[in-house]
Amino acid sequence: MDRRDVLVQNMDERKIKLYAVSLAEELIRNKKSDSKGYLTRAFATAVTSKGISGSLPGMPDGEMVIGNVFCINSILGLPSDCLLNVIKNAVISAGYDVNCYYCGFDSNKLEHISVPELGFVFVTSNEFHTFTGNGRVSEIEMEGFIKEGSSLTENSCRGVDIGYSRVRFEELSERAFRALSKASEAHTEMENYYAEAMDYAGLTQFTDYILDDIAAEVHNNIVCGI
Repeated sequence: MDRRDVLVQNMDERKIKLYAVSLAEELIRNKKSDSKGYLTRAFATAVTSKGISGSLPGMPDGEMVIGNVFCINSILGLPSDCLLNVIKNAVISAGYDVNCYYCGFDSNKLEHISVPELGFVFVTSNEFHTFTGNGRVSEIEMEGFIKEGSSLTENSCRGVDIGYSRVRFEELSERAFRALSKASEAHTEMENYYAEAMDYAGLTQFTDYILDDIAAEVHNNIVCGI
């Protein structure tokens, strides 16, 4: 059985949602408007030829946040998306915009959110990307949402061997990194054949022309149509 499936089955989803709703009510005291907020989707980290690369929101080289940083500690691999989705939906319903950052391994799994207008960010810290920000940080321990009676260690969850799944995942990740590295080398080698023949000045000129054309369309069809 997949490691994530085992962990999810042993998490108290009701407890997570109750906690998330209470926290959302504390953070979102006033509704901004009757219309919903805008959601932006992105990746904070990515799988590259050099391994996992990127910057987490709230860290010095990531998205700057002035206000509260909530660090969701999930070192043992417990997913935080259940909690984050509740916060995200509450923010949007209140009319505020939210930046959502998804997992580089699983694009459906929400890992971090930031709400600049309300001055807070939620960032997941786990074995693949550890949060090392400073300032006003509140810790949320995902292990506190394990079902009563469930035992969890790095290699076992309620008697199920999740350590093997972790080892296999690490092995497959290394294979992916090596494959991406070879692809990058092949791409660089191929570029050497046509780089000298490229008209980069002409390409820049054409790009500027396309951008100006798009800007004109936006102005004529959206701005002037308001």
